[in-house]
Amino acid sequence: MSETPAAEPGPAEESAPPPVTMHPPPSVVYVPYPVYPVLPQGRMPLGPQNGMGTAALVLGICGVVTSWMPYLCCLGVVAGVLAIVFGGIGLGKAERGEATNRSSALGGLISGVAAVAIAALISVAIGLL
Repeated sequence: MSETPAAEPGPAEESAPPPVTMHPPPSVVYVPYPVYPVLPQGRMPLGPQNGMGTAALVLGICGVVTSWMPYLCCLGVVAGVLAIVFGGIGLGKAERGEATNRSSALGGLISGVAAVAIAALISVAIGLL
């Protein structure tokens, strides 16, 4: 009896690939809102505060326009006085660096003085004062 030699493993049988294991996909963390960097002080920087100078200019122009009208010159006086007050406050803010519209505040102050002066002249001319 002749022995048959044991079959030698072939190239496909030499090394079987390792078994494939299924891993779950990596978890994704969702943030429900955007994350913004926080300033060191914890607050937003303030912009220029130009409201007083702008209000002074608008009231000064309205005061000059209404101070020419004979019976509406009282509104011109009120608008002119408010323009003078707001113009002074606006100039103060511009000098401190809190506002950037120094010229608007100065224009409002000047037009407020002009409105009060014109209203006084018109009032004297028509006999209201």
